[in-house]
Amino acid sequence: MGKATKVLLLTLCLVGFVASVATEGNDIGTTTVYDPPYSHKPLKTTLLARVGDALWDEGDACGNMLIVRCERIGDASNRLCKENATVVTLIVDHCSNCKTTFEISVDAYAKLFDVVVVRGLVVSYDMINTLEG
Repeated sequence: MGKATKVLLLTLCLVGFVASVATEGNDIGTTTVYDPPYSHKPLKTTLLARVGDALWDEGDACGNMLIVRCERIGDASNRLCKENATVVTLIVDHCSNCKTTFEISVDAYAKLFDVVVVRGLVVSYDMINTLEG
C-alpha cells in the first residue's frame, strides 16, 4: 500500500471518529460568534470558545474541548449551516453575560456557518475533559 493510500485511510478514519463523537450523546444549545482578543496568552489554535455559567463549572471547563456541530433543526436561520459541519474548539474563557450557551471564535464559526448572525443558532455539543490524566 502506497504512502498516499495510507494517508487517505488515516484521514478517513479520523473524520469518522470525529463524526461519531460529534453525533452521539450531544447536548443541544445555542452559539454565536465573538471577536478577538480571545486570550491573554498566545495559543496554537484559533478555534476557541468561551462558555456561559452553565458550562463554566467555576473555571473547571477552561482548557477543555467543545466538539460543536451545526444542527439543521428548529428555526429557518439554521439553513445557514454548512452541511455536516463539525468543529473542535478549546475553551479559553468564561462569558458571564452570554445570551447563548457559549460563543465561538470567528474562525470556528466560519467552519459551521456561511453567514455571521447576531442571535444564537442551534448547535449540538460535547465537552471533552482534556485535563484528566
